[in-house]
Amino acid sequence: MSASANSGIKQQIEAMYPVTGIQRGMIFHSMLAPQSGVYILQDSIRFSAAFDPEVFWRAWEYVIQRHPVFRTLFVRLDTDQPVQVVLKQVLLPKVELDWTELPEAEQDSALRELLVSEQQRGFDFARAPLMRLHLIRCAEQSWYFVWTRHHVLLDGWSGPLVLRDVMACLSAFAAGREPELPPARGYQDYVRWVNSQNHDVAKSFWQSELSNFDLRTPLPMIQESTREQRQVEDLQAHAVLVDTSLKQQLDTFVKSERVTLNCVLQAAWALLLARYADLDAVTFGVTVSGRPPQLPGVESIVGPFINTLPMTIAIDGSARVGDWLRALQLRNAARADYEFMPLAEVQSLLPANSPAGGGLFDSLLVFDNYPVSARSSSASGPSAEPLTSFSYNNYPLTLMVMPGDSLLLQFKYDGACYSRAAVTQLLTHLQQLLGNLTASGEQRVAALTLVAADEQHALLVDAKGPDREASRDTIVSRVAAVATSDPTRPALVSGDVELTYAELDASANRLAHCLRAYGLQAGQRVGLCTARNPSLVIGLLGIMKAGGSYVPIDADWPEHRIAQVLSRAAASIVVTEQAMLDLVAGDGDRTVVSIDRDWAEISSFPATSPAISVCAEQLAYVIFTSGSTGTPKGVAVSHGAVVDYCDGVLERLGVFGTASFAALSTAAADLGHTALFGALCSGHTLRLLPESLSLDAHALHDELVRRPIDVLKIVPSHLEALLSAMPDQSLLPRQCLVLGGESPSGSLLQRIRALGACRIVNHYGPTEATVGALSCDLTATDRVLIGTPMAARRAYVLDRHLQILPAGALGELYLGGAALAQGYVDEPAQTALRFVPDPYATQPGSRMYRTGDRVRNVAGAGVQYLGRIDQQIKLRGFRIELGEIESAIRTLDGVQAAAVALQDAGHGETKLVAYVVGNVSLDDCASRVAAILPEPMRPSHWLPLHDLPLTRNGKLDRKALPGLAAVAAPVAAHVPPASGIEERIADVWRDLLKRDQIGRDDNFFQLGGNSLLIIQAHGRLKRMFGTELSVLDLFKYPTLAKLANHLRAGSQAPSEGVSQSGEPLKAHTPITEQLSHA
Repeated sequence: MSASANSGIKQQIEAMYPVTGIQRGMIFHSMLAPQSGVYILQDSIRFSAAFDPEVFWRAWEYVIQRHPVFRTLFVRLDTDQPVQVVLKQVLLPKVELDWTELPEAEQDSALRELLVSEQQRGFDFARAPLMRLHLIRCAEQSWYFVWTRHHVLLDGWSGPLVLRDVMACLSAFAAGREPELPPARGYQDYVRWVNSQNHDVAKSFWQSELSNFDLRTPLPMIQESTREQRQVEDLQAHAVLVDTSLKQQLDTFVKSERVTLNCVLQAAWALLLARYADLDAVTFGVTVSGRPPQLPGVESIVGPFINTLPMTIAIDGSARVGDWLRALQLRNAARADYEFMPLAEVQSLLPANSPAGGGLFDSLLVFDNYPVSARSSSASGPSAEPLTSFSYNNYPLTLMVMPGDSLLLQFKYDGACYSRAAVTQLLTHLQQLLGNLTASGEQRVAALTLVAADEQHALLVDAKGPDREASRDTIVSRVAAVATSDPTRPALVSGDVELTYAELDASANRLAHCLRAYGLQAGQRVGLCTARNPSLVIGLLGIMKAGGSYVPIDADWPEHRIAQVLSRAAASIVVTEQAMLDLVAGDGDRTVVSIDRDWAEISSFPATSPAISVCAEQLAYVIFTSGSTGTPKGVAVSHGAVVDYCDGVLERLGVFGTASFAALSTAAADLGHTALFGALCSGHTLRLLPESLSLDAHALHDELVRRPIDVLKIVPSHLEALLSAMPDQSLLPRQCLVLGGESPSGSLLQRIRALGACRIVNHYGPTEATVGALSCDLTATDRVLIGTPMAARRAYVLDRHLQILPAGALGELYLGGAALAQGYVDEPAQTALRFVPDPYATQPGSRMYRTGDRVRNVAGAGVQYLGRIDQQIKLRGFRIELGEIESAIRTLDGVQAAAVALQDAGHGETKLVAYVVGNVSLDDCASRVAAILPEPMRPSHWLPLHDLPLTRNGKLDRKALPGLAAVAAPVAAHVPPASGIEERIADVWRDLLKRDQIGRDDNFFQLGGNSLLIIQAHGRLKRMFGTELSVLDLFKYPTLAKLANHLRAGSQAPSEGVSQSGEPLKAHTPITEQLSHA
């Protein structure tokens, strides 16, 4: 270029200066999704008066010259960061249309199409101005005006300032005079001010603010979007005008408590997020005007001052509302001096392994408090009627608060992530919280409720199963009744042995008399250790008929465990079989009755029922479960609770005829009680399948072919293993398959449906709630819920302050009703901790059990299980729920089962390991999970397993999961770049990521890459290779090799990105080409 041409280019430039942090973020998200409408601002206005378009355009030309932002473009020169270049002159981007020939309905339709088209069109950041103006004549004195611009030019505060200037110019020109506007400062003045601030002090402040940041706060009621990029049609809005009485209450409250309305809205939003996510601290984004009062005239500068920053609020339930709010307001005041720091820089202050790799927050609170009305026009100008306003950011959920004489609350949301019903519910609950929050500053934060009285009533109705009068029967009275009414009915079948109800009842009576003769007293606990054969049923019925309660012992337990349980149960008598005598004999201090060895003696006792009164409140059994203190704890369950359960579950299962119930699990846990007591308490037949068949699919298949069953309850992973070994319909029951103990996978449900036509029921309930309390029919759905409460049961989803929660909110499941266990044997403190008073029951003295299970109500469908509240680990200082990771992996196609554990890696280090069952690529699983979960929750090691190890109860045996020694090294040996393209990309990565060594299989993000660095990488690679490379491509192809292959496929020159002159190729636009030589 000649010297004169070079001089001419320079003469086009008025100014050049760095972009601000907020501008960088907007440019990044716009480049990532260029047609999504993100950070596009748009207003449409109707002018109804005599109107001269030429005067209107002249007014806009004046305003463009007045405000430098409208003559600004954004380019990268020889730096990683873009710069903004202000030109002296730009063409007015105007379009004038005439729709006068169109009917009014077609005009409205055409306007809607134009608005959407302009939103999707986006902008080229290298061409100024980044706005477009449409003026459409609709009638003689009716015009549409559409103003579309990019947020990178100006914020919401600036928009009214610009329109005010336009209207003032329009009035002046129409009157034949020049506009008289006050001098306007340029945005460059603000950029200088920002660069003059003490950034080190600001960084220290924000590091302190982020010191308690843990994981991003989950969004309430969000549904997973399957779209790779947001679409304009996904952008939705829903608003509500706060009623007058609440607005007056808010105004009175803020005055009396000396807090701002903004502070109250922040607190209410924090409470809503905390209640929905079941957290005691939440983080969300807040917008600040960003206009420093220290900068003279800042209120009249047009530009993008607004900034978005994280706000973490702790929910102190014990604090007074007024004190809590004033503390929050003091924090807001302390932040004011440091609000100039852009969000990306704030986020960069977190450690490289921070869970905020995808952002600090997912929701945004915008308090719109602009000083000038957007509907600003002079008296002599045309009548202006605002029609539509469009503005969306990159967050799935934004709460807009527009104060004034009235108060408008509006959610702007991604329709692919939120339904209109969910957003409506959130608005309702936000208003409820605002009303409760401002009712009195003296109340405690914990007392603030999310739901109104009418909604709470509806939730309590849904929390109750059908009413049913409690039975006064006992287990033994139910068996005796069938033995009397239908003595020859089959009671149990074990191999070739079959006992009728009369025979079973008589045998149990004889054993009861025998035990009484050995000194068994009413209420005494008796150990029971037998194989899964008739002795088991005779033994437990005989113990209960004698007035005792049985304590089941699994013969496969270690001897130490057996001795520990018998000791804690204070069992001085044990009923067993000869093969188990050595396991239970102890030191000779127990009376041991062996049913097979001592049967001659037992059979000499009467076959009639002992003269012992057994009532519904009396203990039936004590099951010992693993205890958090390291010693087993005994759950004490009464006869009435068992009978109540049996009646409820049979009603829910809909079993017909004289059905055969298969018992396939140990009696030492209550999983098998659905079959055991479900059959015996209702006159059905119990089919005892020996232990040898539980893990032998072929032998089990042969047995069930010989004698099919009608009802089977089994742990899903156990069934999955059986069906994998023998995919045959004969392994399934004829009537009803009951799944319990864990959540079934989608692949298992599909396999079951493909094999047979039995009903599939998911059954949930802890031992403390007597076998089961909720169920869900999964026969025709892949949505796995634990369902709704059975008859006479109650299932509440409560927060940590025992407040009832609405549908969609995460909370702990509390179970109530007549079938609760009595508590823990000889552990009054633990009993009081877990069995607490039921504040929602109408019957005095009612209790509810704290399950420790994290759940949520799904509107109209039932309860969804999400994992354990106490299944937490700490990894690199971050709190992680293993259940959430496992749930995420199980949702992947092809995954049959999954488990995650924290394993010792030596040298004081631990690693998160994922164990996966299924015909899937582990690399693919890791990649897909990385798209769902934050980095600390992504397993660093993945191990394929043929089956997950199971306990004898059919549940996952976490202790048996292989250690890290069995896991292949997750990262292969360093493989250096293999081509010129790979080497050049590696050079960029080394510099940006500050790493000496980059391999071709290394992942940019796993090495510490983030959105700030991706912008720099994108700019360098564009300049280096001169190709159409999008920001999204860097996310799609995160490894060196994949990105190089993509670039190679993009019509690269044979020289692999190097021009014939040996210089890197550059991306050219008219302005960058000129500026590179200027």
